Amino acid sequence: MTYKDQPWEWTLQHARAIDQLKEALVNAPEIEEATKADATLQAVSKATETGNWQEGPKQSDVDSVAYTAWQKVKEELSVGVTAQIILRGTRIAVPRKLQERVVNLVHEGHQGVVKTKSLLREKVWFPGIDKLVEKKVESCCVCLISTPESKREPLKMSPLPKAPWSEVSMDFAKLPNSEYLLI
Repeated sequence: MTYKDQPWEWTLQHARAIDQLKEALVNAPEIEEATKADATLQAVSKATETGNWQEGPKQSDVDSVAYTAWQKVKEELSVGVTAQIILRGTRIAVPRKLQERVVNLVHEGHQGVVKTKSLLREKVWFPGIDKLVEKKVESCCVCLISTPESKREPLKMSPLPKAPWSEVSMDFAKLPNSEYLLI
């Protein structure tokens, strides 16, 4: 933290913080290495390049459930030219080995299920991303403590009027391309 009118100094504490941040981040070479070690992603990569999606499930070390999920989005998949990283559109396909780590990194802000999913979907994709995020947030003590308990109040019936026209209610609604409508 810097203070007004105080010179900033690079200290050992700053260096450690940067080193810790570098270690926590997932980088392209690490994703490429994990992709090469992931039999399912290797089968997906080969199928994407050749267009033959029938061979993948025949391999014994390929996760058939994950392979089927990849196959459903095959039209959106591409393999990087320089780095052998699979992309779904512009999002990086995360190998199984790194999935939990990526979810943990995004979840560090404890922003809840919806925001965590949203942040992840901007940059990465993998089969079961929603379930993994939900499981992570539901098991997070900080999230459980800070999330307000929201129970919906039951609808209350208003008392019936004593006589016809003793109470009159109205509502206004606007239909597309029209004036207001009195209900």
